[in-house]
Amino acid sequence: MELLSLVKIGIHKLPINISGWFKRENSPVDKRHIETTVNVGSVTQHIQQNILIASNNTLPDLLQKGTDSLAQLRQPSAVLPNSLSETIVIETTKEDKTVINKRLDEVVALMNLNRIDEALPLLLTILAEIKNKSTYIKEQTRTYNNLGVIYNQPKPSSDYDKAIEYFNLALEKDPSFTKSKVNLISAYLNKDTTESIERAHDMARALWSVEKTGDVLQVLLWGIYKKSNTEEVFKFLHEEKSTTSDLIENKSGLLNMVSAFYLEAGKFEEGFVCADKAVTLSPDEPEFLTMKAKASMVKVQQNEIPSEFDVVPRLSDYKGISTALDLFYQAEKMAEMQQKTYLLPEIRYGISMGLIWLGKYDESKYKLKQLRAVPDLSEPLEHQINVLDFATHLHNRDFETAYNTLITSSTYSKISYQEKRRISRVFLLNGAPEQAKNLLDELAVEAEQKKDVYYWFDLSTASVLLGNHQEAISSASKVKELTKGAEEELRKTALSHFNAVNYHYSKPDNGENSETDRMVQGMMDFQNEFPAEKIMTPIQAIDESGQLTNEIKDMLTSFKDRYENIREVFKTTPTPVYFLEKTFHRSFAHEITFRNDPEFTIEFNAVDPATFDELKNNFGQAESFVFDYLSLLDLAKMDFLGFLDKLNKPIFIHEELFQKIQLELLQNEIDELRTLWNFLRKSKTVHFIHGDTEADIKLERIDDVFDKWLVQSIKYAKSKKATFVTNDFRMYISLKFEEITPLNIMPILNFWLEGKFIDEKMYSRAIGDLAERFYIFIPYSSDQLFEIVLEDKGKITLRSYHLVQEIFLPGSNVQSFARVFAGFINLFWKTGSLSEDKINWVKFLTNVIVETIDNRFSIVKGSINKVDYDILCKDLEPIVINLGVIWNMAIQNGTRDDLIALRGIVDEALNKEYLVRSKDIFHEKIKKSIEGLTLKKELVEN
Repeated sequence: MELLSLVKIGIHKLPINISGWFKRENSPVDKRHIETTVNVGSVTQHIQQNILIASNNTLPDLLQKGTDSLAQLRQPSAVLPNSLSETIVIETTKEDKTVINKRLDEVVALMNLNRIDEALPLLLTILAEIKNKSTYIKEQTRTYNNLGVIYNQPKPSSDYDKAIEYFNLALEKDPSFTKSKVNLISAYLNKDTTESIERAHDMARALWSVEKTGDVLQVLLWGIYKKSNTEEVFKFLHEEKSTTSDLIENKSGLLNMVSAFYLEAGKFEEGFVCADKAVTLSPDEPEFLTMKAKASMVKVQQNEIPSEFDVVPRLSDYKGISTALDLFYQAEKMAEMQQKTYLLPEIRYGISMGLIWLGKYDESKYKLKQLRAVPDLSEPLEHQINVLDFATHLHNRDFETAYNTLITSSTYSKISYQEKRRISRVFLLNGAPEQAKNLLDELAVEAEQKKDVYYWFDLSTASVLLGNHQEAISSASKVKELTKGAEEELRKTALSHFNAVNYHYSKPDNGENSETDRMVQGMMDFQNEFPAEKIMTPIQAIDESGQLTNEIKDMLTSFKDRYENIREVFKTTPTPVYFLEKTFHRSFAHEITFRNDPEFTIEFNAVDPATFDELKNNFGQAESFVFDYLSLLDLAKMDFLGFLDKLNKPIFIHEELFQKIQLELLQNEIDELRTLWNFLRKSKTVHFIHGDTEADIKLERIDDVFDKWLVQSIKYAKSKKATFVTNDFRMYISLKFEEITPLNIMPILNFWLEGKFIDEKMYSRAIGDLAERFYIFIPYSSDQLFEIVLEDKGKITLRSYHLVQEIFLPGSNVQSFARVFAGFINLFWKTGSLSEDKINWVKFLTNVIVETIDNRFSIVKGSINKVDYDILCKDLEPIVINLGVIWNMAIQNGTRDDLIALRGIVDEALNKEYLVRSKDIFHEKIKKSIEGLTLKKELVEN
């Protein structure tokens, strides 16, 4: 007999892959090729490189002696006080200074060769030798300046704090040293904060007023750009043209920098010189301005990131779009002034398109309204206006309006089959399978005629998202059928897709409506068709005697050992919870939802009060929130997503996270995952973060470690100073390291409770949901434990077991737990629950408390004197008292049957030497209570 091990299959290349088809990078429909004729780098890159060449330094963070430096820079060099000391030091000779300067020259040579690691210790050695010698002022100045240059290197080798410090020290020694002034400005610019840029700009302006050199102009132009924009740079160059023209023409670095500014302004050809000349010569001609703006849009579109899922192009560089918009606005103004109204529709369409490309959808509405007021629009332009309308509704996630805008357009009937297919995929990716399927149903006949296999890929995917089980299976089967004899990669993708759809509907027990058999058969078909893939391994499970074979035993033991090793690694290392997905090779939602090992915990909170105070403060000071996957899944499990709008603050998630959620729903049908997906795709409360955010991140190799959605969420939170919500305490700590304000959902739950958006019972059940994840530490009360146990029908479940076991966490307050347990028993024993369940709870809690007492004694066993022993006993006294309260509450509230059952566990539960007296007392109390209840019963019956 052979056993087909589905677990073993996971080791090989599993032919179950829906994301292999359904992801942003795939574009089987309407594949378009855009030839790139010009690669235009970003202005920041051009300028940064230029500054580095000029002064051997670079960009990021610190403000040091800024006031002093600014004061120095405002003084003309000719009248700056001479810091060179006239004091003669006998022991210093001319030969000594010559040697030092020669050594400094050698260091500079090393720096020019970029051998920084060799140069730094040499400079520090020289500094140690001359630091306090007043006849070495010039040499000290050189040394400090060169140390600043070393730390003013490109990231990640930079330390701009130290760079600024050293440049300031150089200027303290010699305030007339222009190179250090320029370098200091550069370091502040490199810091790239609003404050540092502002300061650098002011310093550069002050220096330029007294020293009009190429080096000064270089940092000044850069400062103007970073503070304002290219328009301000050109304004400055125009104002200072008599001085700057010669400087620019005679300095290659400045020419390169100015060329970059021209590119940023959209002035192409010879660094957009020819186009710039055209506009300069005819600055008021709207037709020429419009043509230049069009050229800018076309050039920028060469940097489009291919995607079949977007109506609006995704670009790697949007700066040229801003330039084009400026030109369009100028063209509009000129056309209005010159009464060239025939140009206005085309210009305003260009403005609307540019605004939408930039994500300024609200601003584009006004221009679109102006466009619609124009009579007799050309059909192509009318169609394009409808496309922009459609894009706006799609961006606002108003899918039904977007769909109606599309199909009611007068040009809809002329849209090609291929374009409708592409639009259906746009709907599908954005979480609108209803509208996608409407379009697909309309195209069914044509798809059949064309034998368009990709159509059936999409239809089966939409059907899975819509919960149409049978149609999903039927469409996936069509994919399998149509690809017979197709090229190998397409065939593999088709079989994998077929298996993925069936996997979505498979169940462990292969019960009703399960597709496990169909999935296994599909995998066998894949293996038979592509035997070299080795995706399945047959294993002899039962031997001739009916016992498990050694092979299957070894395999199971190996799985067990691997799992326990993983659990230990996660327990002992600061590994974020998101690594579970990669470790077990299953979706994140699956790993978080299906947890059955209370020993495999996830850190949620610290036990210390300081953390709770910090959480409260972080929530109170939050201006906006970025939520991660884990926190959203937890809120979905609680069914609390609908309360997010009560926070009355902006809430963000990255679009890549939504894509991940949708992909994982395609893989696994999980209730809370579907709840989350449904909420996000329809939500007007949650705003999607689009594209990439730039932010300086301290965590090394973050892009290699985390998924893109998480990296971009972290960067967005940092750049926008948003509060990041995560229920993974290890991620919480990492966020603090990044100087991002972290939060978990506990303060949010408390806010909803205090605001009466949820009641005590809902709050208690939310605590129970968190316990199901095996989070630590989860605070709870007697009432909350009681509600959780009632929801579990009085049984000791994994989640209630987990909550009780928190008593053993380091730093936990045992007395506090004992009080909570006593209060819980008081409530629970008043219910009509089964006697068996009541007894189980008393026995369980007694064992837990006794174990905590034993643990205290075992720690000091054999090494404690009588005094310490007495102190320990005194510390344990409240715990023992609460143990007594548990039993007293049970005796006080139990029925006669409850007490008879309770009497049967007294000796077993209270079998410790230090509980002998308590055992006798409770025997007596139970006896009297039973007698009293018996007598009462007899009186009632008589």
